[in-house]
Amino acid sequence: MVGRAIVKLNVLRQAILNRSKFEGTFPIENNELLHPYEVGTVQISIRSHFRNEPPLTSVLYRASYMRNKTLPMIIHGIDELDGIEEVNEEANEEDNEQDHLNFIMRPEAKSISIFNFLLSKKTMNSINELMALFRGFYGHGWKLSKLEFIKAFIMLEKYYNQKPNHVTGDLVKDLDKLEKATYYLKFCTASYGSFMFNVFGYGYTLAPKNAVRMNSDRKTIQDYFGISKDDIICWEFGHSSVSVPSYMIIRDPKTNSIIISIRGTLSATDIITDVLAYYEPWKNGFVHRGMFRSAQYLVRKSLKDIRVAVKKFKVNSIQVIGHSLGAAVSCLVTLLLRKRCKDLIEDGIDIHAWSFAPPPCCSLDIASRNETKSYIDNFVNENDVVPRLSYGSFMNFKELIKFVVNELKDDNYKKMSSKDKLSALMASIDDYHKNLVSSSREQKLYIPGTIYYLYKKRDPHNPLLREILCEKSTQESFTDIALRKNFLLHHLPGKYDKRLRKVMKRLAKQSDYVQIDDKS
Repeated sequence: MVGRAIVKLNVLRQAILNRSKFEGTFPIENNELLHPYEVGTVQISIRSHFRNEPPLTSVLYRASYMRNKTLPMIIHGIDELDGIEEVNEEANEEDNEQDHLNFIMRPEAKSISIFNFLLSKKTMNSINELMALFRGFYGHGWKLSKLEFIKAFIMLEKYYNQKPNHVTGDLVKDLDKLEKATYYLKFCTASYGSFMFNVFGYGYTLAPKNAVRMNSDRKTIQDYFGISKDDIICWEFGHSSVSVPSYMIIRDPKTNSIIISIRGTLSATDIITDVLAYYEPWKNGFVHRGMFRSAQYLVRKSLKDIRVAVKKFKVNSIQVIGHSLGAAVSCLVTLLLRKRCKDLIEDGIDIHAWSFAPPPCCSLDIASRNETKSYIDNFVNENDVVPRLSYGSFMNFKELIKFVVNELKDDNYKKMSSKDKLSALMASIDDYHKNLVSSSREQKLYIPGTIYYLYKKRDPHNPLLREILCEKSTQESFTDIALRKNFLLHHLPGKYDKRLRKVMKRLAKQSDYVQIDDKS
């Protein structure tokens, strides 16, 4: 693969609407080291297929017959899919969805021997898509040895550790908001099961003599949150299919709300959902395919139960909560619910998302809308790398790795002392990184809604003293994979809990001080 051809869809639109064949010639550009130059051309020929017409045949691509779907959905996005999901039978729905994807996305999928008999059709289709994505990622000059990769990785860690994280200075002083976040974070941890719930110290208060209660997930949740069996509305755990989330829906008497808590990555199928990173059109933007499918599944599966529970318990809100993969799905579920449940919103039912360590899941135009920011709250802990991961940022990271590998091979650095060599390498990487960020054409995903950033700050008067701050951040601050210290450790739910509590403790002290000062 020597380059790339970018074909904007608007040049194809009229040909598709007119049901005519389209042919065009487009230049291929080489993107090596961000110095593009034309290296050739590619001839593209496209034929359209519509409902009630004979299927097209092709040597390279399969144009499957799309039952109950029409081509304008491809042009205008997939908003219409929401309505189709409710009227189609589930089995036909999955076939229709896959036919639709085969038509617009990829070459004929090849079978994977015995796995076809061991895994479900939906999971196999997702694995085939993942393999196509894998080939696309590694097909652009990724020819590095393991040792080269490790050396470049370590060098990038040193580079990012010397660069401070971007901060806005817009500090959060809303103690009530942080208290709610800390409370809802417990539901995220509980969705991982009783073992993890106890590991992070919550369950110990229930059974100090037997802190780990095996096979007692429901009982642990009932005891800790003070709910009964009747308060558990849905318990969807134990699935082994891609884009089928694990989640629970309960009634929380304390807040008089319905809680939808979605589990993060904990299984192989969850990992496939994470990395199924094709972009799908939606709401005049695009979303992460694997995460969006998970959100669609939850809404399709449990919307009726949610509506019944709202009326039965007379709650005043629906709180959608998640950590990691569950956080991104919770954001998308909230967007879908607010679209589907306008009648509940008109009746005063608040539908709100609380997400912790969310990976990016949608395009910037969706993520940065003022309306979205009013009902989705995200919390990101300092160096946590997950909120910075998307296919676009990963492609840029790959280019950065390749550049560092080439720099480490440069003979000019061998003549320098170790100190001068490191300094020169850092300067070279920094120049390339700035150029990469400013000129990259990779489409990135973003975190939707309001983002609260937790980070540690040193006291300028006493470097040994540090305090944890929380500020409102921006979507653009999380588009670069920064390998800073503890980039994985900062992702754990327990780390989020500790930092939120430290921020609240600091704000509480400041509040007490102000009250005393006012009285005096």
